[in-house]
Amino acid sequence: MAPDEVASLVGGEEPPRKKQDLFKQLVDEGFIDANLSVGWKGGLPFSHAYVVGLTREGNRFISEMSRDQDDLIEKVDEIVVALGRMEPQKRKRGEKVIEEMKLFIRSLSHQEARAFVEEIVERLSS
Repeated sequence: MAPDEVASLVGGEEPPRKKQDLFKQLVDEGFIDANLSVGWKGGLPFSHAYVVGLTREGNRFISEMSRDQDDLIEKVDEIVVALGRMEPQKRKRGEKVIEEMKLFIRSLSHQEARAFVEEIVERLSS
């Protein structure tokens, strides 16, 4: 896989070089099993990647992130309990807002979602 193919595989809004560096970091940290052909000094971090797949550690990490995201959504779902005491029209409107919030949370990166939900929970509990 060429570096530009890696950048398109990673996706997101970051510049291609940042995506390539992130990919190399994931390989270096043992999350992705890949052999990288050494890049040239001052150039890209690698000239070619032979990707085998995710490592056991990579699979575990992704699984934990998924469970973590589910836990965050559960925290938001707990807000729905408070809606139960409201009149039906307001409750229905609140449920729509919560569903939109859950969609929004799922669209965020793991770190952004965690920070967002933790801030909401903190503010609601103050």
